[in-house]
Amino acid sequence: MRSVLSIGLVAAASLAGAASAQEVNGERSASEPKDEIIVTATGFSTAASTTKTATPIIESPQSISIINREEMDLRAATTISDALSYSASVQSDPSGLDSRTDEVSVRGFGAGGFSSNNNFVDGLRLPAGGQWTRFGFDPFGLQQIEVLKGPSSVLYGQTAPGGIVNIVSKRPTAESHGEFLAQGAGYTDLEGWSWQLGADVGGALNDDASLQGR
Repeated sequence: MRSVLSIGLVAAASLAGAASAQEVNGERSASEPKDEIIVTATGFSTAASTTKTATPIIESPQSISIINREEMDLRAATTISDALSYSASVQSDPSGLDSRTDEVSVRGFGAGGFSSNNNFVDGLRLPAGGQWTRFGFDPFGLQQIEVLKGPSSVLYGQTAPGGIVNIVSKRPTAESHGEFLAQGAGYTDLEGWSWQLGADVGGALNDDASLQGR
């Protein structure tokens, strides 16, 4: 009986020692400095012009891709095709007799050129046009490009089942600002280069900033 009691006391003492050692180690590890990783990012919480509601994107069951102004600048996008080139399920390339217009396909369904009835500017449908009546948009004048994918595109009426593309113009701001753009692209022969010039000027037009222009 004594031997059994002695073994029990020794085992209990061993467990208590192990527990106290873990607590000490835990306190030490908690007090030791740790490396911190700070991640900073910007994004859009809502896409009212695409969903036609103020529902946050994270709560929306619809599949929405947004290419903002910063992304277009980082990609040096000079066409809509350049801006949409990294969007999943979206194919946008110059097509047809005039390469200055873009053909967009969303999830395998052609959304048409940027004068078809499947593309929108600030939520308004563009008029449909023929091969020689199409026109293009310069990304420099855009705030963002929104892609609504899937059958939710019927929110805009009779559209392609793959989705629609909505381009959003730059909005006026109360702060005065000015930006100028000059860029060229081509090979060694300057005669074949393509050049682009642009200006973005805006701000308040009266003292209380109730009237703004851009």
